[in-house]
Amino acid sequence: MLGVSSDVPELEGEIGLYKGVSSKVASVANFFGVSEILAIIGQSSDIDCTRADAPKAQLIGGPLSENTRKAKFASVVTYVTANGPPVLTVHGTEERTVSYAQAARLETVLRKVCVLSYFVTVKGAGHGDFGTLVLPLDNRVKAFFDKYLHRQCVEVSTAMINWRKFQENKDDK
Repeated sequence: MLGVSSDVPELEGEIGLYKGVSSKVASVANFFGVSEILAIIGQSSDIDCTRADAPKAQLIGGPLSENTRKAKFASVVTYVTANGPPVLTVHGTEERTVSYAQAARLETVLRKVCVLSYFVTVKGAGHGDFGTLVLPLDNRVKAFFDKYLHRQCVEVSTAMINWRKFQENKDDK
């Protein structure tokens, strides 16, 4: 949310030592993040998002179906503008906590307003399975931050990573 909401004055902080300091960031790395809360209801998940005690319902203060306005204001896609920083999104296709459709939706919204975005699909991976992909994933994250934080002229690969194939090769060693 921080990465896309810096142009929204109502979301800037008013407490602490750094009030008056912009929350604008230079780039965003998004790992299996929620982008549109209301869309969760119809997406596959191990969490029953219609319940009042579901994590997203707790975030907005009640069932999603009864708090659609709050859900919209708590959704990343609400704040995406052409002024946004570059975004690297990494999401597994077997994700059962936050649907892969959330990442695809964010990618669609970012591209629609011409925000630079890099979408890496990890085929076969679920929520948090990326720990075993240290090298192939770290290289992409490093390249992304080198490009946008250190202004290096590097390529950021968005080629799909096959998690199962990587696991098989890892186990053979």
